[in-house]
This record gives sequence, C-alpha cells and structure tokens, in this order.
Amino acid sequence: IEKVVQPIFFHVAVEGIIPGEVEIHTA
Repeated sequence: IEKVVQPIFFHVAVEGIIPGEVEIHTA
C-alpha cells in the first residue's frame, strides 16, 4: 500500500499543495 500511497502523496506534494508532506515522505 505504501508504494501506491507514496507516489500519490509525493505527486500532490510536488504540486505544492502539501509541501509539508514532501519532507515527511522524502525524509
């Protein structure tokens, strides 16, 4: 599930909607 959720959140974060998520997922 993480493999599917990670790219989704990353894509959303990349858009700039959730910059905080980027740090959490990339960290």
